[in-house]
Amino acid sequence: MGLVVGQAVVDEFLHRSLQATSVEELQRAFQKACAMLGYNRFLYAAVRNHPDVLLPWSGSSYPDSWLKHYMEKGYDKTDPIRSYVGTVNGGFTWNDLRDRLPASRRLIFYEAEEAGLRSGVGVALHGPLGQLVGFGMASDQNHQDTPEAVAALSLLAVQMHAAYSRICGLDPPEAPHLTARETEVLKWCSSGASAWQISEQLQLSQASVEWHLKNIYDKLGVANRTGAVAKAMSLGLLF
Repeated sequence: MGLVVGQAVVDEFLHRSLQATSVEELQRAFQKACAMLGYNRFLYAAVRNHPDVLLPWSGSSYPDSWLKHYMEKGYDKTDPIRSYVGTVNGGFTWNDLRDRLPASRRLIFYEAEEAGLRSGVGVALHGPLGQLVGFGMASDQNHQDTPEAVAALSLLAVQMHAAYSRICGLDPPEAPHLTARETEVLKWCSSGASAWQISEQLQLSQASVEWHLKNIYDKLGVANRTGAVAKAMSLGLLF
């Protein structure tokens, strides 16, 4: 999957999510967007300090048989992916996580494969006051989870969470103030431009662009440009 394809899918979902008036409509649009990137299953779950935290998940298209097995085995308490989302911010692949785990903790991945969840990407989203939600986007095919796919799915997850919060009447986080120059830099980031390319377009030194990026990361509470673009989209700073 190329960067252009991923951006087109993200743009289309952004449009549809803003028009959605029900959770069901939003989830259908989200599932379709994920499927266009090669991931035909999704799960969206509140992990900590969220109104839906007492629910097993806020939305899912995972196989019912797997969800039943997951709860019967108590994986909602021991799932390494669920634990991992509390330590990271943004997207990661299941394979990367599985390869770092001891053999004794890998059983859930093999059981998921048998249930038709053969490869996947997780996304951790941290909000105000310790809020944490997690996404799983899975495929019934074995394929390479590329950085471009992880980036696009991360953007979809951010917008899905923002649209879900809007439809359910949950309080949105307050948007920080970005300067006009920071907004320019961020818009170029959203197009995939490097710091050097941005410096050429804005007639700034590369050091100045990197300084603006650091300020953007600090204001948005993120660690990298993918997180910055995703957070800015969810807050309406890039419309």
